This record gives sequence, structure tokens and C-alpha cells, in this order.
Amino acid sequence: MKNKDCNLVRDLLPNYIENLTNNDTNLFIENHLKECSECTDILNSMKSGENENEKTNSKKFVKFSKKFRKKYKILKYIVLLILFIIIFHTARNCFIYLSIAKKRNESIFSKTNYHYQMYVYSKGHLFSEEWYVKDGRHLYTYSSCSLEDNSFNNAKYYQYYDGQNIYSYDVDKKFFTVTPPNDNSILKPYIMDSINKINFTPAELLVCFLSKYDSCRINEIDCYRFTEPSKFNHDFFACYNKSTGMPIKSSNVSSGSQVDVYHYIDFDVVTDDDLILPNVDEYKPYDEVKDKFMLEDLNSAIQSNDLELIKLDLKAMLDEKIEIPSEYYEKYKYLLEE
Repeated sequence: MKNKDCNLVRDLLPNYIENLTNNDTNLFIENHLKECSECTDILNSMKSGENENEKTNSKKFVKFSKKFRKKYKILKYIVLLILFIIIFHTARNCFIYLSIAKKRNESIFSKTNYHYQMYVYSKGHLFSEEWYVKDGRHLYTYSSCSLEDNSFNNAKYYQYYDGQNIYSYDVDKKFFTVTPPNDNSILKPYIMDSINKINFTPAELLVCFLSKYDSCRINEIDCYRFTEPSKFNHDFFACYNKSTGMPIKSSNVSSGSQVDVYHYIDFDVVTDDDLILPNVDEYKPYDEVKDKFMLEDLNSAIQSNDLELIKLDLKAMLDEKIEIPSEYYEKYKYLLEE
């Protein structure tokens, strides 16, 4: 009977140690243990083994905790180092950005006399803009030429501002208009589009972080080279004179097409003679020649059979009180009635 009870008790001991047995079972086991030294030894041995397991597990946990704290400390330092690099890189770029803007403002806005040229190379063409600025007056010239067939088109447009009125010259048609100035009608050089007040938005800070500033030399001039991050198949860089903040060169590659821009500026070199438009006597006031040119525009629209353009030209001639040839008026008057 005892062996049978021993087998039963020994099967129950693991649950007994874990407090998984009920009160009646516990009473049965404890009464048996009082009379059976073998089962008592087995119970003590099981408890001793459990304690050893607990000690072993405790040591493993302590060892794991130490390793975890060490790795966490290392990770924390790595994260802090990365954050420091990000903040330092962004702050450095912002400082250079502000320095360029400040120097450009000081260089250009304090000057009343300068000669500025900008050349744009794109898809086999050269476009150029030129400014002569002196004491609140300026002469602006726009011209272009094809690099493929080496054909050169003389300046298509001139603007002369005498401080009071704007004189706009059409080089092809040899006429000019005179208008009072306003913020939109007075053309300004690209370099005047500078930074007077800077508010760093999250987007601007992101660009400063992703962008890169390094040094280079162009035409023996020390420059900052600003490289914008590539995105949407777009690569861009710009070089600025370190001492003046003025742009020197920029390049923009988008969808396989490259546009290169070069800037040149000289201070205190413009004379009154530079502000004189070449062959100015050849140009006539627009009011004297508008009949001829508006009729030419209408003929061109009719030849191209562009009804919308014909309609616009007819309305423009009526607004300017210019006589429309009767054959044109009868043929297209339905456009004016729409």
C-alpha cells in the first residue's frame, strides 16, 4: 500500500511544489511525507533543484541585463552622435546660406553703379541678359542665338528706365512704348532677387540638411558650391563668390536636359554713354506704327487659320480704333458676335 501511495505522492509533488493541488490533496501528501522519509528526501531534492534553477535563471537575467544596459548605452551614444552630426551639418549649412545672402545684400543693395551679365545655355541655344545700372537708371538688353547653326539674333528687347518712365523697345519692329513705372513693369536683375529677411521653415531646414556646401574655384575666384539633393530626376548646383555672395555659375539637369547659367558683375564701371540705346533714332513711337503692326499680326493669324488669335486681333484693332479691311471684317465678324 505504501509503494502505491509513494508513487501517487511522487506524481503529485511537482504540482504540490507549485501550489497547484487542492487542500485535500495537500493533506494527503503531507500526512504521507510524515511517515515516508524517501518521499520527503525526493521533495527536498526537488525544492533544492528548483532553487538552483532559480539561482541560475537569476544569474542569466543579471548577465543579460548588464549586456542590455551596455548595448543600450552604446546605442544611446550612437543616436546622440548622429543627432549632433545632423544638427551641426544643418547649422553649418544655414550659417553659410545666411552668410551668402548677407554678403550679396551688402554687395548689391549698397551699389548704384554696376554692369551685370547672365548667360544661359540650354538645348543648343544661348540666351543672355545684360544690365547697365547707374544712379537709379538702367538699360536692359535681352538677346539669343542658336549654337547649332551659329545663327545670331540681335537683341529682341530693350528696356530703358530713366528714373521716371519706362521705355520699352521692340528691336524687330523698331517701335517703342513709354509707360509709368510700377513694381511689376520695372525689370530687375536676377541678383536683386536676394534675401532680406529669412524665416527658416521646416521645408527650408530640410533642404539645408539634405544639401551640401563645399569649396571650389571658378575663374580664380574662391566660391561656395551649393549642391541640392537629387529628386524627381533633378540635379542642381550653384556656386557663389565667397567674398561678395554673388552667383558665379549654376547648373540644372532635369529629365536629361541640362541648363548652365553664368553670371558676371562689375561695380562702378557704368558711364552715361553705356545707357544710350544703339540706333535709338530708328525707333518710332508705338502709336505711329501700331496700325501697320496690328494689321500684320491679323494677316499672320489669318494665314495660320487660328480663329482664336484672329478674334483677339480683331478685338484689339477695334479697341485701338484701327480700321479693319472690309473683306476681313465681313468674313470674320461672326467671331466678334460670339
